[in-house]
Amino acid sequence: MSDHLFKQITLCFLSIVVILSACKEDAVIVPDSFKPNNHHEAYQHQLETTGIAETTLGKEWIEGSKQALTHPTVIETPFAEEFYQDERSIKSVGYRLAALRGHKVTIDIAPELESEETTLFLQVFRVVSDSLQQYEHIASNSDTLNFLEFEPQNDDDYIIRFQTEILRGGRFNIKVKSIPALAFPVSGKDKAAIGSLFGVPRDAGRRKHHGIDIFARRHTPIVAPCDGYVRSTKENELGGKVVWFNDTEREQTIYFAHLQDVFVAEDQKVEKGDTIGTVGNSGNAKTTACHLHFGIYKNGPIDPYHFVVKPRTRFKRTLSKNEYIGTIARTNKATQLKVNSILRKSPKRSIPENQIVNVLGTSGAYYKVELPDYTLGYLAYTDIEKTNRKIKGVIKATSKDLYVTPLDKSLVLSTLENTSNIKILGKHDKYYYVSQENQTGWVLSE
Repeated sequence: MSDHLFKQITLCFLSIVVILSACKEDAVIVPDSFKPNNHHEAYQHQLETTGIAETTLGKEWIEGSKQALTHPTVIETPFAEEFYQDERSIKSVGYRLAALRGHKVTIDIAPELESEETTLFLQVFRVVSDSLQQYEHIASNSDTLNFLEFEPQNDDDYIIRFQTEILRGGRFNIKVKSIPALAFPVSGKDKAAIGSLFGVPRDAGRRKHHGIDIFARRHTPIVAPCDGYVRSTKENELGGKVVWFNDTEREQTIYFAHLQDVFVAEDQKVEKGDTIGTVGNSGNAKTTACHLHFGIYKNGPIDPYHFVVKPRTRFKRTLSKNEYIGTIARTNKATQLKVNSILRKSPKRSIPENQIVNVLGTSGAYYKVELPDYTLGYLAYTDIEKTNRKIKGVIKATSKDLYVTPLDKSLVLSTLENTSNIKILGKHDKYYYVSQENQTGWVLSE
């Protein structure tokens, strides 16, 4: 290989590294309190050095942490769920959501019973590649907080992973919300005052609107949506009286135009909520109603809508009963299971009447359940019932073995003396879930 070709390849490689590093740096904003830590990895290392990782529980804990990333439940904000972590199952919980640039995502998880002895691992990963199963760890909870937040700098998918230590379970409540990253810039106004959106044509299509217009009466205060400093207040023909403002946290420029009054000066530091001017119609807006043109720039114009408009934040009313959490139940009719997702448009699986499910949690009008074949999903709160009532019917069993699970190669729990007096509680595939005297298990039918 010639020296010239080698230099070209080296320069190309370095350019790619620089680009990728910049992309990673700009991918998300995380407060210092929630910067990624290695507590989860340190705990796994402890399991490995003590030999626990080679036990059944250790292997399940490690595998569970991987499954939470590769097979998370798909949600959207605002999302609230009460769920149960069985200390014997050692499973991790994963949630996947699409987060928008301009939003802050907050995650709050709380155990029903506080315990100083239990360490909770709450982490957030950015999905880099689904096909390659690449996930960038971007945030973690601290030792003292079961809460974290992050702000995406691009529209991306993120995975929330929650896991407890081995043999530490219980009930937990998780709440995930999205809020605007910036305060609304016109005092006393909200989404209803926006009269023109980003990207609409201007000047007979010769240019596009690089901002949003917020209409208000003349002299309505305009407030700083975040901390920063004033870069310029030079008046121009198009925007009239304007303020160019530097958002130091996001390294982006905010543009305020058509002001009536300007109350700040160049290089002045401004705190979030400070009044920087008032609404007017200066510049080329003299023939229109008074409004603020609000724009954001970073390597070009950015749609400011999601930065200042509040998304839906009210959690859905809980209709499902939390007394079902951690119990075995059954469907009371043929229904549809939302597979690994609570979204309206989610993949569905047909479920027969009397299907046995393990109820893991409640969210709004749904129960989070797991089928005996480990399929996770959500069932409507009206579609399940307890198993205390016996189902009519007679089982033609292939043997008298009572199995632990309704899966092939399951362990045999015991051998029944007869199958004529067993109580049928539900079914899964070719197995019936039954009870006899003080034991329950699965019987294979013909």
